[in-house]
Amino acid sequence: MTTIPPDDRLTALLRRFDVRWLPDEGGLAVDRSTRSGLVRICTGADERLATMIGVYRTERAGLLRFARSLLGRDDGAAEDLLQEVMRKVCQKPPTVQEPGRELAYLLQAVRNEASTIGGRAGRDRARRVDDPDAVAGVTDATAPFEDPVLFHLVVARALAALAPRQRALVELVDIRGLTVAQAAAELDIAVGTAKKHRFVALRRLRDDPALAELRDVA
Repeated sequence: MTTIPPDDRLTALLRRFDVRWLPDEGGLAVDRSTRSGLVRICTGADERLATMIGVYRTERAGLLRFARSLLGRDDGAAEDLLQEVMRKVCQKPPTVQEPGRELAYLLQAVRNEASTIGGRAGRDRARRVDDPDAVAGVTDATAPFEDPVLFHLVVARALAALAPRQRALVELVDIRGLTVAQAAAELDIAVGTAKKHRFVALRRLRDDPALAELRDVA
C-alpha cells in the first residue's frame, strides 16, 4: 500500500473542522449522505440557506458586535456564539415569513443564544432592543482570515463530495482522531481496505479547488 504523502495544510484544515457541522452524531454510519442537514449544507440547493448565508456574509461584523454587547465577554466568546447560531441555521434553515427580515431573525437568534449560554447577565442584556443599523458596517477584526462559518461550509461540501466510505474514513481518522485500525474496526472492514479508501479520499481533498482557496482560519 502506498504511504499517504504528508500534507500539513490539509491536516490542519481537517483538525480545525468542528465535527458538529456534520449533524446527527448519534451513530457512526458509513453512509451519511442522505442526512438532511448535511445534504442541505453541502449542496447549497436550499434557497432559504443561500439567503441566510448571504445576509450573514454582509452583516457578519454587526452580528459579531451585537454578540459582544450581549455577552460582555472577550471576542472569542462572541465568535463562538455566532458560529453556534450559524451552525444551527445551516443545519435547519428557518422560514422567514417576510422577505427582508433575515437580519432581524439572525439578531434574535444571537440574542436567544446569548440568553442560553450567558446566564443571568446574558439574559439581562438580551432584553435590550438593538438597532441593526447601529451595528452594521463595523470593521471585522478577522478580515485577513477565512470566516469560520464559511470555512465549515467549504469543508463540509468537500467531505460530501467523497464516496461514503471515503468520507467515513476521513471523519474517523483525520477529524475525530481515531487510528486507521480503530476506524476499520468501527466500520467492520479490513485495515488494508481502510487505508486504501483513506488514501483516495485525502488525494481527492487535496485536489478540491475550494479547499485549496481557503485562507488561514482565525
